[in-house]
Amino acid sequence: MKNRKKIVAALLAGTMMMGMNTIAFADTADMAVKTVATGTQETEASLTVTKNLELAEGITLPDVTFSFEISPVADAPEATIDPVAYSTEDNPGALENGKYVISKHAAVRFIGEFPKPGVYEYTVSEKAGSAEGVIYATDTYTLRVYVANKTDGGFYIKTITAVKDDEKQEEIVFTNTYVKDASLVIKKETVGDYADKKQDFEFTIE
Repeated sequence: MKNRKKIVAALLAGTMMMGMNTIAFADTADMAVKTVATGTQETEASLTVTKNLELAEGITLPDVTFSFEISPVADAPEATIDPVAYSTEDNPGALENGKYVISKHAAVRFIGEFPKPGVYEYTVSEKAGSAEGVIYATDTYTLRVYVANKTDGGFYIKTITAVKDDEKQEEIVFTNTYVKDASLVIKKETVGDYADKKQDFEFTIE
C-alpha cells in the first residue's frame, strides 16, 4: 500500500511539473507574439510609430504633417512622438491595387526618468488635423512600458507592449487616406437609323 501511494504521489508530481512547464512555455510564447519592442540592459527597448498615407493613382502627394498624442497614466514620465511630414517631392513608391501607400516612421521618446521598476502606461493617438482632403486615423492604443532593474544599479526599459480594441498588437500603425475632389462626365450616345434620339435615360452612381 505504501509503495502504491508513493507511485501515485510521484505521478501527480510529474503531472504538475509538466503542467507548470506547459504554462510557462505558453506564457513565453504569448509574450513573444504580443511584444512590440524588447531590450537589454546595454540597449533598452525603443519604439517607433508607423504612419501610412494612402492615395489613389493620379493624385499628387500633398504637403502635410501629422502629429501624435501620447498621454502618461498615473506616475509615468512624460513622452513625445516625433511628427511625420509628407511633401510633393516624396517618392510614392510602387502602385499596388490602384493606390500608393507611403510609409514613414516616428520615434517615441520618453522624456523623464522612470522613478522605479514596474509597468508604466500611456495612451497613444493621432491628433486630428485640418488638411484638406485628408481622412485622419481615429485609432487609440494603450502602451505599456515594462521597466526592470539593472544588475549594476539603475533601471532600463525591458519590454513595450501595445493594445488596441482589447487586442495586443505587434506594432503601432496609423493609416490616413488622401482624397481629392474630382468631376465626372457621363455621356450617352444613341446610334442607328431607328434610334429614338429624344429618349431620356437615367443613371445611378453608387
